[in-house]
Amino acid sequence: MPYCCSQLVNNLRDAHGHAGAEHLATYGDSTTTFDHADWLGTERYRTTAAGGFAESCQSLVFGDGFSCTADMSPLHFTGKEHDYESNLENFGARYYSSQYGRFVTPDWSSVPAPVPYADLTNPQSLNQYVIVADDPSSFADLDGHDFNVGCTAREGAEKSCQGGFLGTTDPDGNFTRTVITSASLSDPNSGNTATVNENGVQITTPNGMGEGVFIANTPAADVQGSGAFQDFEFKINGNCSGTCLDSGTFQFNGTPDQTRDLLDDRGAFRSIVDRTIPILGKSIDEMRYHPDTTQARFGDGPSPHFSVPRDPGNTIPMIGPFHVDIAAPSLAHLACATLGVECQ
Repeated sequence: MPYCCSQLVNNLRDAHGHAGAEHLATYGDSTTTFDHADWLGTERYRTTAAGGFAESCQSLVFGDGFSCTADMSPLHFTGKEHDYESNLENFGARYYSSQYGRFVTPDWSSVPAPVPYADLTNPQSLNQYVIVADDPSSFADLDGHDFNVGCTAREGAEKSCQGGFLGTTDPDGNFTRTVITSASLSDPNSGNTATVNENGVQITTPNGMGEGVFIANTPAADVQGSGAFQDFEFKINGNCSGTCLDSGTFQFNGTPDQTRDLLDDRGAFRSIVDRTIPILGKSIDEMRYHPDTTQARFGDGPSPHFSVPRDPGNTIPMIGPFHVDIAAPSLAHLACATLGVECQ
């Protein structure tokens, strides 16, 4: 089992183990089971640590008719928590009814009030209760905001999502990626916002939400952290050729030791090459890629990566290198960083 996964299982403090937004394991009755989801995150199968059958689940396309051979976890439709009292799914920003295939409240938070975003060529944009443009077999809503498809589903399944990028398609079928400028993120009237969390740089626009991929040689963006990265500030000013989506620096109002402790408390992990070698006092990663720093990583892809300076005299607030890797440490990631091969 990969180091990240075994550590999650061995250090479970509650009933569920995650890697970023992905639910990996469920713990109950002194037993750990491993979760297997479909391409949208709906959990379909669970196995024991020995690889045997533990549970299977089925549902229709909108999550209706959901049933399991057992009831080991409340995380059901696209990995969202099912509230048994209301019979609704908790998407964070609002609740969803799988019975009716609709959100139970509208969402205006991603657009300037009082007029919601509407694309008259796409009538579904007028419906503030619909989930992912009524196409839940292709897309998964990230957090309950309008049309937050994030382009994580099949390529070309929607004119606004191709090759993993949000964009627009003209009448001739030519697709143009949506470009969000750094200046627009600080303009309250633009409808564009950004944050950095365990899933990387998240850009929200009136058309939806997706993973931010910084365009080289353009102005830097100052972005506030959220989720596990609350209290952190980020300056995104580049990307890493082949290995990462975004790069820059992070800032935290504390010492390096306080920063390390906080990131660890919030779920950071280290790969085998990140661990300090006692005799040398450094890790392989530190000697080869990120000198005089310790590493803190999150998720499995996109994978935010903090390099926290070792220098105890580092000034407060502390500033250190930060980037978002395409994937968490792996042989492919190592081959790309070292040899320039197997890069996505």
